[in-house]
Amino acid sequence: MRWAFGLACLTLSLVLKGCRVTENIEATINGPKRLGSFLAIGDWGWDSESHGNLGSKHCQQLVADAMHRELQNLGDVRFVINVGDSFYPDGVRNKSDPQWEEKWRQIYSPEVRGVPWYSVYGNHDYHADPCACSDDLEHCAQINGDITDLNFFFMPDFSWFKEHSDLDTEVIALDTNYYNWLNLTCPHTDCPDLCRANLRRRGEAALELFFRRVERSQASNLVVPRLHSETQRERASEKPQGSCRLRQL
Repeated sequence: MRWAFGLACLTLSLVLKGCRVTENIEATINGPKRLGSFLAIGDWGWDSESHGNLGSKHCQQLVADAMHRELQNLGDVRFVINVGDSFYPDGVRNKSDPQWEEKWRQIYSPEVRGVPWYSVYGNHDYHADPCACSDDLEHCAQINGDITDLNFFFMPDFSWFKEHSDLDTEVIALDTNYYNWLNLTCPHTDCPDLCRANLRRRGEAALELFFRRVERSQASNLVVPRLHSETQRERASEKPQGSCRLRQL
């Protein structure tokens, strides 16, 4: 994984079978068993005030252009994994927020945005988002349950899962901001105490969903986007390992 100004762009092939994991990504991409591919990115929303030492969106644009080239080279990208902190410094306030256009649609090509962006909230995304203070999904600026609406990310809930049976893969997206980023999130909202309670419930629900899907999923491969959380990893390590489908990338 290469980082440029907190931007991550990782190309992965969905070719895993059972417990076999191919270490050589290039060989995997060119291998005969390839089923499809996806791109992954996070911490990408450059902002002139937050990241003024860079002077411009040039670095973000370089990553976006690289994603476009890789998508064309692969030819079978099915979705983009977006692990959050999409809009620095404080997220978007609603679906009419001009940042959707300025920091996403004008940066990433129509082709890169022509597949669903499977997303979760990062801590920065919560600051100005109404759903920091509400559990009503209708109030949430980034929540979107219509996978065909490519004008926004696909995020039907705070934590969610989607099966891709043709890829033998399941995506399990988790909101784990409570475990590592609580004190870097809620003090920046209009409702610090309510925000803490909301994120705690969402964090607990995320772990419940994770363990439930690990137990029930029929897919050989699980893709688990979430903002990094040591606590979540520690709790996962305590569970009996009945499957070797999980591997940190």
